[in-house]
Amino acid sequence: MIVASGTINPAYKEWEVQDQILLSWLQSTLSKTILSHVLRAIHSYQVWEHIHDHFFTQTKAHARHLRTDLCAQSLENKTKQELLGQVKSIAKEHAGIDCPVKNGG
Repeated sequence: MIVASGTINPAYKEWEVQDQILLSWLQSTLSKTILSHVLRAIHSYQVWEHIHDHFFTQTKAHARHLRTDLCAQSLENKTKQELLGQVKSIAKEHAGIDCPVKNGG
């Protein structure tokens, strides 16, 4: 950050150094799979954003898949207890990704 005098604020320089240290540390602790999603990050906060975006997308896709599975359930070749067990299992998994099944949808 450049102040009005045209010089770089020393506090910004210090922040930038600390941020690069944190960025390096974060990248060194990630698995290769996750690291491939955050290599574009220039600052440490971007690592968190990339990780969040990646897993949020994955969670939304998983929730859609669970809703499809839930809608596809039928009594065909199952007892009522088996059907109910499968529906409960899908509903629990849905709740487990913090996306509980709502009444009527």
